[in-house]
Amino acid sequence: MSQPSSPYRPQRIVIHHLSGFKINQVEAFPADQFGTLTFGRSRSVDVRYDSERHEFVSRRHAAIARNADNSGYILTDLGSRNGTFLNEQPVTDPTPIRPGDTVRLSSVGPAFVFTLDPTPDAPRGPTADTFPLPSL
Repeated sequence: MSQPSSPYRPQRIVIHHLSGFKINQVEAFPADQFGTLTFGRSRSVDVRYDSERHEFVSRRHAAIARNADNSGYILTDLGSRNGTFLNEQPVTDPTPIRPGDTVRLSSVGPAFVFTLDPTPDAPRGPTADTFPLPSL
């Protein structure tokens, strides 16, 4: 008799930088400690961009937060001057974001891919023990 699967809970929010001065950098944040992850040039944000190198990024540009029922994440533009784009579409209202989506801060600014670890479709529970990941 199989046990019911537990609800998916990511361990980490992972940001893979695709462009700008952070290109090829990866930042990871414990999912249980970050209900909201903020992006911008201010020292008070979680993912900080250099003020001199990323002039199109606002001080508090965008945020990714868990949605109200904890079933996913929402991307919100925080009133930035140059806009936030999800998969090259402007974000005008809080918008669902999924692992693998690309976010760009302004139409010409830095871009990153939003992912979760483990990914939602990765084996969990007893199945994960059956196929352990190789150690590096």
